[in-house]
Amino acid sequence: MRFAYLFTAVVAAGLAACVQSPPTGYATPVTLSEQTGFAVDRLMAGATPGGVPRNMTILVASLADLRGSEIRQTSNFGRLVSEQISEHLVQQGYRVPEVRLAGSILLKDSGEFVLSRQLQDLRRSHNAELAIASTFTSIGPRTYVNLKLIRLADAMAIGASDFEWRRIGDY
Repeated sequence: MRFAYLFTAVVAAGLAACVQSPPTGYATPVTLSEQTGFAVDRLMAGATPGGVPRNMTILVASLADLRGSEIRQTSNFGRLVSEQISEHLVQQGYRVPEVRLAGSILLKDSGEFVLSRQLQDLRRSHNAELAIASTFTSIGPRTYVNLKLIRLADAMAIGASDFEWRRIGDY
């Protein structure tokens, strides 16, 4: 009888060790929306001492898919996550213009990311101080998402955050 209890306790402990814990402050299960919100919170809090002031205007681009040779391309997944980023920023009190940047917020130039002329025009027309540029790529069943907060005045990345999402099926 003792052996059965001991065996059950060992198996239960082993199974519990295999389960990933959700990020602090989130209940199980962690959805894609919650993961995105958590990454945005870390991005904004870590950008400057005291975080980014809530009254700033922030442009959000669709996530660029790193799998292809054209960094300007995105997918349904990229558009969905960019909408979740925008939604979370608005819920937190940031101003987010409805601008479809379609992944064109950054252009790759000799290994460095530089702001496009289109982005500078949008900066002036929307009086935006910051932009969030994001990329994603899938390796096996996992999709890796990276976010960068860019100060538009000088094209400096002032914050970064990432998360990993386990895909189930196609998107």
